[in-house]
Amino acid sequence: MTALADLSILDVGHGNCAIVRQNDIAVIIDAPAKPVVADALDELGIKEISALLISHADSDHLSGAISLLMDGNRPVRSVYINPDPARKTKIWTEFRIAVRASSKANSTAVHPALSTTTPGHIVVGSTQIKVLYPPPEVALTGVGGTDLEGARINANNMSAVILVEQEASPICLLAADSDGVALQTMREAGVSLRAPLLVFPHHGGHPGSGNTRQFTKQLLDEVMPSIVLFSIGRGTHGTPRPEIVDEVKNHPSISPYIACTQLSKRCCEHAPAERNPTPRLSDGAKSNSCCAGTVTIPLNPLDISEFVRELNNGHAKFIQRDVTTPQCMVSRRITA
Repeated sequence: MTALADLSILDVGHGNCAIVRQNDIAVIIDAPAKPVVADALDELGIKEISALLISHADSDHLSGAISLLMDGNRPVRSVYINPDPARKTKIWTEFRIAVRASSKANSTAVHPALSTTTPGHIVVGSTQIKVLYPPPEVALTGVGGTDLEGARINANNMSAVILVEQEASPICLLAADSDGVALQTMREAGVSLRAPLLVFPHHGGHPGSGNTRQFTKQLLDEVMPSIVLFSIGRGTHGTPRPEIVDEVKNHPSISPYIACTQLSKRCCEHAPAERNPTPRLSDGAKSNSCCAGTVTIPLNPLDISEFVRELNNGHAKFIQRDVTTPQCMVSRRITA
């Protein structure tokens, strides 16, 4: 019997969530508090979360993990996250309470670490989830510390960078909120970031205090993606930033297809009356705010071409027909 396997990048508004499914088991990378996360798990028939990886403790990556951990009907077997001792938020406290409760009730293995060595990588069937950053020496520094090169470590430049591979072929780079410090560390270590799909860091917002255009160019040089996806919330923080989209569109070596999970107000001040077809399992569906919405790549067999067809048949036609000033300027079809 062929295993049912796919990678879903959920439309969660302003936030990040990716689900790697293997039959009725899943690995989840980041989870904001949006009903669509549980809805997606229900529709996918997920009965067990083998691993929950939280890139860092910002609410738009972490808050939904609380309800996942407290759900005894769909146990979380292990959770990985780096400590953030300076964080005093209510969500961070509630998350730690949920971790304690799930550890007792469901025997969840709690790992206060997420690095290139812990767990390093997780295998789900023929899919491998690899942690590319932080390396152990940065993880040991911790939020608020100073790394070996003298850079101050904060939650964003401690944010985990994760690569999803299928049968040793890179599929998707999940960059979370990583910034120039993380990128420089990975480049100097010779880490390969190549992947056909890049989920752009910071939802297409400013990458910390560095030069936004330079960071974008350097990241694209390393990843060389065919598709760049921005996980955004309509009307939230003005993402993706125009200068970032401009750098993606004008990269000298690649011409990636650009898509956002929700429709930026920079592209269309007033949402179209309807989005037909409405993307499935998308947070923006309830307010007609979807652009690409939730996207899913079949992994067994790996079928990037099917993903491309869905973008061309859904997202590209929607942009051309209904969006007044699209930043992405989708005027071409893409091929696998």
